[in-house]
Amino acid sequence: MGTDFDLTHHRFTLNSSLWKKDKDAAVAEFDGQIISGRYAQVGDSVRGGYEERARVIKDLPARCGGLPHHEEIAVDGGKVWDGDWKPSDHKLYQDDETYWEQFSLRKEASIKHVRRAFVENFRRS
Repeated sequence: MGTDFDLTHHRFTLNSSLWKKDKDAAVAEFDGQIISGRYAQVGDSVRGGYEERARVIKDLPARCGGLPHHEEIAVDGGKVWDGDWKPSDHKLYQDDETYWEQFSLRKEASIKHVRRAFVENFRRS
């Protein structure tokens, strides 16, 4: 929600070792869901950082192979925080304004999620 990006765009990859359908099928699979992308999967390329340490997360369902890589859609990359980022580095948001709008939307969604999970799981009786 809050974006109109096209998951079928050529900029976004799939893990073809796990996802055997096309990108349109992936869009249908995840329609209306908040996604963060795939990472550290069997048969997928290792992209660095967390994946180099984790190597492979074995308990993710194969359907997650239909997602773009996390680094292709996320707004939490190290380059941003290192001050080394420029819009052309990001596959999805290639201008500062859109990137930071998405950062704010996603930060708010995360805060709401954590608050709700905390209330649901740690409510005093």
